[in-house]
Amino acid sequence: MSFAFLPLYTGDYIRDTRHLSMSEHGAFMMLLIYCWDQKGPAPLDERQLVGICNARSKDEVEAMGRILQEFFVKMSDGWYNRRMQKEIERSHAIGIARSIAGAKGYQARAKQLPSKCLASASKPPPPSHSSPPPPPKSTTVSGSQANTDAIRLIEFLNQKTGRRFRATPTTLKPILARLKEYTFDECRGVIVRRWVVWKDDLKMREYLRPDTLFNATKFAQYVGDVPTPEEMNDAN
Repeated sequence: MSFAFLPLYTGDYIRDTRHLSMSEHGAFMMLLIYCWDQKGPAPLDERQLVGICNARSKDEVEAMGRILQEFFVKMSDGWYNRRMQKEIERSHAIGIARSIAGAKGYQARAKQLPSKCLASASKPPPPSHSSPPPPPKSTTVSGSQANTDAIRLIEFLNQKTGRRFRATPTTLKPILARLKEYTFDECRGVIVRRWVVWKDDLKMREYLRPDTLFNATKFAQYVGDVPTPEEMNDAN
């Protein structure tokens, strides 16, 4: 899903940035645009940050550093601007709501089609001696259903770990990718088993997060370590 435009509240921006130099304004805007386009944080790697800001001198690199320290928060997966992250999450939530509403509207219309066709039919169709049509092929999970399942998995992970992961594009991306390859129950089973194995290990407990659990390479290993029925019952 792509966002149509970047919301820039000019009054708020000017109020909070009157003290910035021209170089600092440039670095700030380039970082905000990057976060919006990527729907997530700016990278931690300094060379990537320099490239994003197009910083070509020592003074420009230092200006970039001051902007990061003042207006961004450094997390394990990148630099976050609080206001921008809220706008990203808000736009993403609107997109999901529209997708779900569209799917429900389509389903409602589809249910009405048979009755309308029958009501308008003037006479029954002639008998057919041809063989019955083959059963419909199974389809993949719709985008709206995948989003719903991904959000449920984040909520379940928060329930088990006591943490507060949000359903942002960054956290949803690896989960949605795994839901294309595995079932919801398999994904949930990975959370249960990793929780059982890591919950008492202070070091490993930190890895109970979406980007680690649903990493493409690691997930293939985790999914084979199936939780026992007792562990699944305890998780419910």
